Amino acid sequence: MTKTIAKKDLYRQLKMVSDDVVNNGTIYTVIQNSKPAFCITPIEVQDGKKYRREDMLKAIFRSKHPEERNLATTYKKYLY
Repeated sequence: MTKTIAKKDLYRQLKMVSDDVVNNGTIYTVIQNSKPAFCITPIEVQDGKKYRREDMLKAIFRSKHPEERNLATTYKKYLY
């Protein structure tokens, strides 16, 4: 659902507008000087997680060398 609101009214009703966007997914077009200035839209959030914990554990860098077990601390050795 799309609604139009004047910039001055947006200042006065910001809490109501933000709640409407978050809870109902309403898109607001803000009018300034009788022209559309910008839109306020909800962020598209994916339902559910993309990766599970098990998937992340599989992606951890594995090495037989003890000094290379933690890639985060040894990355400089490979990059620089």
